[in-house]
Amino acid sequence: MRIDRNGVAVAAVVLSVLMGSAGCAGANQGERPKPGSRREAQAVSAEEARGEAAAGAEKDAPEGGAEEAAKATAAEKAGGRLRFWEAGLVKKEALELCEEYAALVEGAAEGQVFEAAEEGRERELEEMLLSHYEVAGRSSGEGREYYLAARRKDAPVYDDFGELSVGYLDDVCQVGYSKGEKGDYGERILYQVPGWTVGIPGGNWSEDSLDVLCFWDDGEQDPAFLASFSEEGRKMLAFIKEHKGLSFHEEGKACIDFLYQDEDTVGFWSEPYPCCIALKEEEAGHLRQLLGKEDAGGKRQKVFGRYGDALDYVRTLDGSIRTTGASFCLDGRDYQLLGSRGQEGYLLSWEETEDGGGETRLEQHLEAWRYVRGKVLESVGRDYGDFTEAWFDVPLVRATLEFPRLEQAEGGTLRFEACVQEVEDPEKLKELSRIMGNAIRGHEVISGCPYNGILKLSRKDGETLLMFVATDSCDSVTYEGRIGFEYGRQEELAAIFGEAMGTGN
Repeated sequence: MRIDRNGVAVAAVVLSVLMGSAGCAGANQGERPKPGSRREAQAVSAEEARGEAAAGAEKDAPEGGAEEAAKATAAEKAGGRLRFWEAGLVKKEALELCEEYAALVEGAAEGQVFEAAEEGRERELEEMLLSHYEVAGRSSGEGREYYLAARRKDAPVYDDFGELSVGYLDDVCQVGYSKGEKGDYGERILYQVPGWTVGIPGGNWSEDSLDVLCFWDDGEQDPAFLASFSEEGRKMLAFIKEHKGLSFHEEGKACIDFLYQDEDTVGFWSEPYPCCIALKEEEAGHLRQLLGKEDAGGKRQKVFGRYGDALDYVRTLDGSIRTTGASFCLDGRDYQLLGSRGQEGYLLSWEETEDGGGETRLEQHLEAWRYVRGKVLESVGRDYGDFTEAWFDVPLVRATLEFPRLEQAEGGTLRFEACVQEVEDPEKLKELSRIMGNAIRGHEVISGCPYNGILKLSRKDGETLLMFVATDSCDSVTYEGRIGFEYGRQEELAAIFGEAMGTGN
């Protein structure tokens, strides 16, 4: 089975998530959420380098070693951190891109020191690439390795090249191109690289994207290392570093998980971003104590066979209660925080089974609920107990929508441009309040849609709210990027924000 190129090449992540996919799959109120579901090189000709190095090398090198010594000198003269043995056979621009990309990757891999990798795997890759590339590898000595392949000047040129194609066939990564208008609309496979994943440092799909390819082991599992290979991933790593306590989710470990969006996350993640705070042993122990304290309000209320039934029941207690977007995992059990302004302490919990079954338990643990809420507030500065379905009862005075639209740039290439529109018209604001007010009073649903439209709302009393609008065909929105709703018909929203959404109204 063949996978679309966007499923493999990290350079295409933003395009694929902004455009979304047909038939977005929804995660509605009847389904349990899933935790964690985040130097310039100067090229020299090889001949010149050998000539400069040969005299000195021949004096000291053992018989037969002069050529290897000259190659090492040539690689050093090529500049930077990468060791290309035949740097003179590669275009200078490709070498420069390799160095720039290596600096980005290694700069993002915090705490790791990279050196030249062993030559054996470089040769293995060069053979798979039919000697069309020179390959240089880098290794941290801790199992973290990557290899950059720079296309040789004497490599073939393809007259019918339409667009780069990268994908898998029978678990083997393949690199090729589609012929498009330049050929018979077929596809040509150039290279098969079993055991490797391919990245495209150039960030486009033209023939120039063949100039530099990046490879890393297909079995690599470290999410931080994998993130360093794409611009979006490096933005994600920077976001994690900037917020206290954030880390990557580790299955089975004690942690707090929560959905989050802001103007930074939309640059690397199209949906609400699944944040994680790993709990230290003393923090996990404290949370256990809070869950076990009856005098803290802890008591079992009710057991349900289905998660959706539990949600329906808790809303009969108070119709304003919603999921908060926050949860935690402790001792193999998942706990989800429910609440709203004035309604605190509700937890739904379950133990995940292979078939997705198992009972769902509704409990009240006010102190444990507040402890988790406080941890999230400390990390991202947002109060996850502050939902109110009456938010739109106070009139709006201003609404601003930043909406990404696919525009054609010079040269015919397509790219997303952020279109911003501010609305202060009282009638339009009244209609917007009606649409969004009805939405947040309804059932929750977060679809697999790109929530990249940033909607900033200001009320007459000065209170503000940040919402995120789906930018594909979905009629859905998130409240602070953590609770999802459907607002009706996209045409109604476009009637208010015609400039931003491209309807011309």
